Amino acid sequence: MSFGRRNTDWQAWGQHRRRATARMAQKSREREIEEYQAQFEDKDGEGFVIAARAPDGMWKTAEAGTLAQAITLWEEA
Repeated sequence: MSFGRRNTDWQAWGQHRRRATARMAQKSREREIEEYQAQFEDKDGEGFVIAARAPDGMWKTAEAGTLAQAITLWEEA
């Protein structure tokens, strides 16, 4: 094998590694973004959250699966 051929092979291998590394980094970024968004998706849509000031002036919160349950919990707290 001539030196020129070996040089071409090494250039091709380097290009392959650069592309593979870029793909791995992109997939890693996408995975991190998905995990970050999943933190909020788990909490959204599961139920209702009520935060309001009670007659005594204190803020109270309640979280439940339905709005009626959340209101009941808020009134009890």
